[in-house]
Amino acid sequence: AFSQATYDVSEKLSLTAGLRWTKDNKDFAPEGFQFVIDSGIGLPPGFLLVPDDEREISAKEFLPMANLAYQWTDDFMTYATFSRGFKGGGFSQNVFPPLPELPSFDPEFVTVYEVGFKSAAFNNRLRLNGAAFQTNYDDMQVVVIEFIAPVTKNAAKARIKGFELELTAAPVDNLMFEIGVGYLDAKYLEIDANALLTGLTLDHKLVNTPKWSLNASVNYSMDFMGLGTLTPRIDWSNKSSYA
Repeated sequence: AFSQATYDVSEKLSLTAGLRWTKDNKDFAPEGFQFVIDSGIGLPPGFLLVPDDEREISAKEFLPMANLAYQWTDDFMTYATFSRGFKGGGFSQNVFPPLPELPSFDPEFVTVYEVGFKSAAFNNRLRLNGAAFQTNYDDMQVVVIEFIAPVTKNAAKARIKGFELELTAAPVDNLMFEIGVGYLDAKYLEIDANALLTGLTLDHKLVNTPKWSLNASVNYSMDFMGLGTLTPRIDWSNKSSYA
């Protein structure tokens, strides 16, 4: 369930608030279907490949969002946003040899702070948008070693902060340029002892978080023999190295 409303404090200042309620249920029921028939490596027929353990986990969360925006002129607006979110928990199902109890993990939570602006000029032929943000992860889901099995646990805290800039320009009719740049400073803040055993340290990079991201494109719309519009487009993107 989700609800959102905007209140105009004045002609230029507006406040938007929202609330989302989420109920997340997951069940694990192996029902004896995952077992060895003939391994060829000495395991007897009927040897279970996953824990024979029926489990259920659930989460109920109220997640808020608030946005404060100020329209300085018709072509320039600034804003500040706060929001919370979560990623549901689950089970580590492929555990071999099977553990006495099925490994499970709880939800991962994130808190996001963002400030930014949106602007336009030259009769909307030039648009420039920018944002700076910080994202805080709690109860982060990472892979750890339990006995000899890799399983997912809530074993870390992390922080990502950065900025984004987007420029769109249409210097003449039918021609459009787009340029974007993004920067991320991502790091682990805390790591549990179980995660340290896997080799994860505070110096490791977060996965899929390149420090720099760049993109650019150009397209031109033209009439195609009176049948419609043809728009050739060239796109380019580049990301710095990431884990």
